[in-house]
Amino acid sequence: MIYANVTRLYCANGTCSPSLYSVAKTLPVLTLKRDFSCGGNNGTWEDSPFQEIGNKPAPVPPLVRDLTNGTQRHLDWQVTVPALFDAVRQSIEVSWRPEAFHVIFHSSGYDSRIISAAIKQLILKNGKDWLGQGILFLSNRWEATQFEAIMQAQGWDVGQYIAFTEGPDDEHFALGLSDLWASAPLPIPGNLWRYLIQWAQGKGMLPNSNLQVYTGLWANEAWNAFLSVPNRWRGFVETWYGYNCMAALPVLAEWVEYPLVDSSVLERLSRIMPCSGDMLRARVAQFADPDTIHIERVPYDDRKHALAGLQRVYLGKRYADTYVAQIRPWVAPSTSEFSDAWGWYGLARLVDRLRGEGVDVS
Repeated sequence: MIYANVTRLYCANGTCSPSLYSVAKTLPVLTLKRDFSCGGNNGTWEDSPFQEIGNKPAPVPPLVRDLTNGTQRHLDWQVTVPALFDAVRQSIEVSWRPEAFHVIFHSSGYDSRIISAAIKQLILKNGKDWLGQGILFLSNRWEATQFEAIMQAQGWDVGQYIAFTEGPDDEHFALGLSDLWASAPLPIPGNLWRYLIQWAQGKGMLPNSNLQVYTGLWANEAWNAFLSVPNRWRGFVETWYGYNCMAALPVLAEWVEYPLVDSSVLERLSRIMPCSGDMLRARVAQFADPDTIHIERVPYDDRKHALAGLQRVYLGKRYADTYVAQIRPWVAPSTSEFSDAWGWYGLARLVDRLRGEGVDVS
């Protein structure tokens, strides 16, 4: 099983890690780059914020890079759609670890439905014991209604899924912001894939170790790239895709799986005539799970959520004046949407933590 690209790497003195903090804390002295950009407008950046630390995407495997070489493209919906779903299902079955507890990040979108429908079919094929230590589907508060409707339609037990809906809206990101330094410098208010697990662990619904995570991450970008004009996807995969801000998100799990960008799935995509990746994923979702296709997805732009209370708690003048303002003007964000300000805030918290641990950051 080979994924197109799963994480960026930060490197210094021969040591590389997807965590900037893990590399930074090993160095006695760090220097912030004055020309560093957090890239909030498009979610990307192609360098490290510190002069002493390098940054590079994980290498794209040759098998993935060469997929379109001499490939004849065609499109037959009756063959293509079942074949793609079968490839996703096989990816899950092959990677499944019965000794682990399984966490499935699930939104209201097509990618999540494809994964949960595939797991449901695999349970029917292999029996309930195939689940191993257990399974929990996790979702966020703004997609909870659709998420729960999907879970119910697919026949999951109530104890097998939950959405983080506790507390008022503007305090939802408190847990994520409290350790945003661990994912810095992301232009988003918290690592969703991290704090949802922490929240579920705090409720006793997940063990603290031996977790295997499944996510539909990168399916939208990768499928659209592979289904664009032939050969245009290569530059996307090797540059923007490799540096996508989501690729820097550390997940609190020993194993993280991305079945919708498995090499077998991408190989099939490389043979399909250019079309809309979103439309194709909708067709695969309908084939895999016709009983939920009537449930609408939350709009992609539904991400501007209020943060009034959090500004008072987390976005204090200490970070703005002491760390961020030394580099450039900074205004605390007022909503949860993508913003350079979130990247600077996370970076400021990282600098604060490193200084507290004895690293000289200038």
